[in-house]
Amino acid sequence: MNEIYSKDIDVRKLLNQLELLPNIILPASHDKVATVRQLAQLLDDVQANSRTTKVLMSEVNKLLQIYYTLPLSSATAERTFSAMRRLKNYMRATMTQKRLTI
Repeated sequence: MNEIYSKDIDVRKLLNQLELLPNIILPASHDKVATVRQLAQLLDDVQANSRTTKVLMSEVNKLLQIYYTLPLSSATAERTFSAMRRLKNYMRATMTQKRLTI
């Protein structure tokens, strides 16, 4: 697991909870769970009926929160740098001789 989240998630607890997870969501799922969204929805449904499950699956919940908050790509950062490059080029192109000699 990445060192960035090592203080957020207890890996030992997470591994234990992941072993229990199929037994907890199996009664609620009629089909095979194929996506993280389906897993999160099933877990929410089970936890809505039982407060104990929320405590038992605390590390899985943290992992899902981290998963949903991670950006899918670096496109936002790339757009920012691209906009900055256009702005700098414009500023250089419109600079007068007086400004260049200062």
